[in-house]
Amino acid sequence: MSFKEIGRWMDYQYLPAFDIYLMMGAFSIIVFIWTTHYGVVIHVEKRYIKRYLNVFGLKLGIKKPLGEIEKIFINRQLIRQYLDYTFDRDSYQYWAFLKLADGEKIKIKSQVNKGVLINRLRQYNRILKTVIIDTTTDPPEEVDS
Repeated sequence: MSFKEIGRWMDYQYLPAFDIYLMMGAFSIIVFIWTTHYGVVIHVEKRYIKRYLNVFGLKLGIKKPLGEIEKIFINRQLIRQYLDYTFDRDSYQYWAFLKLADGEKIKIKSQVNKGVLINRLRQYNRILKTVIIDTTTDPPEEVDS
């Protein structure tokens, strides 16, 4: 088979199918990225914690025994966005972590609005019954449950 025949064979028979397969692959990757997210399940009665990755509705993760809960604390992170030289934007993202007695820290929630995050943590704290510390203030202060 000569190069001319191979080129003719590729142009007319399989090139449209290749485009379709390429688009289907790209679409699958986009759907995979949009539907994948991280989560945490804390089961107080059964005393376990599960960090999971939700992929297409399947929660993939490993259960670990839940140790003594020391506290819930809130951190703040500066998010800076640059767009060319015409637009700069600074904002804060607030992160809530669960600290266990063995020193392990587990991210449980993030939010742009600190008040919304604190209200959600108060709901969690009705079950967890621990202290909530706001480390974004100087000095760090305990949040009323």
